[in-house]
Amino acid sequence: MPIICAKNICFRYAAKPVLEEVSFALEAAQIVAMIGPNGSGKTTLLKMLNATLFPNSGQVLIEGQDTRHWPRQAIARTVAIVPQES
Repeated sequence: MPIICAKNICFRYAAKPVLEEVSFALEAAQIVAMIGPNGSGKTTLLKMLNATLFPNSGQVLIEGQDTRHWPRQAIARTVAIVPQES
């Protein structure tokens, strides 16, 4: 079972769609890089993975449970994000 899973997530800021029908699954200890141009939704997606934002539709699951139901401290112990130096 994937440790982190996104299922058909969509997100918009006001009238601007940022993510549309994004789905993926990440296994434990897997290393992933997100690349893309400015404004492509990378930061928004990261905020969903650590439950700072929630999708307008779809689900972000950690260990099979929707992040909306996780305590923030539990997410902080489970998810690590390492940003690129600029």
